[in-house]
Amino acid sequence: QTSYDGAKTTIFADVLITLDGAPHGHRRRAEATLFRPDIVAHLESSVVPAAAAHLIGALKVAGEADLVDISRLVNTGMAARIVGLEGAETIEELEDLSELMAKLHEGVVIEWSTRPHADVLAEVAVARDAYRERFFGPSLRRREARLQDGGSPRAGATDLIELLLVHQQEHAMDAEKILRESIHYLAASAHTSATVVVHACHEIWGWISAHPEDAGKLADPVFMQACMNEAMRLWPPDTTAW
Repeated sequence: QTSYDGAKTTIFADVLITLDGAPHGHRRRAEATLFRPDIVAHLESSVVPAAAAHLIGALKVAGEADLVDISRLVNTGMAARIVGLEGAETIEELEDLSELMAKLHEGVVIEWSTRPHADVLAEVAVARDAYRERFFGPSLRRREARLQDGGSPRAGATDLIELLLVHQQEHAMDAEKILRESIHYLAASAHTSATVVVHACHEIWGWISAHPEDAGKLADPVFMQACMNEAMRLWPPDTTAW
């Protein structure tokens, strides 16, 4: 938590990672639904591969693609799906969301910023308002309207925004708190995962080059999980990212 001291009173106020004691426990139990084994398996087997294939197919039109861009956009799309953001599917939409998140992330790691903090926070506030207007607000209102009309949470398709709306009274979650929690999830899901994927690919390609007999293991989930674990050990995500 000390990594986010500068964000605790601003962009990360009252989010899961900065809460303590009973409030943290209550929030964690509510959000644990998002990471049930069946939902994680669905993300791994369907959402991520489909998003990657779609983006790579679109990028092929240009004749080339940068691994950093692919990783960033695929993970941004996956994070948007977990949060429940609509209008974040095409390359252009994901680029816009990714650009906003890059600016918001400056507020998350403001402790390490060498720029005047007041300037950073002013820019972060502009990015937060743009994110609210373009992505978060429409997604929140659509779910509010459906739930207020008597709709029930979608079985097997619960996202963060919908989940927190369902538990809104229990956890005193107003729209601003849900907004900050969604930014927390986007930062944690997209930014750190994207950096790990790039480093993992570098290490895996190096290993296969030196051990070509292991090329057949690239389709083995157990082998790939071991590779990801080792990549995270060698390249832990930090504030310098790439």
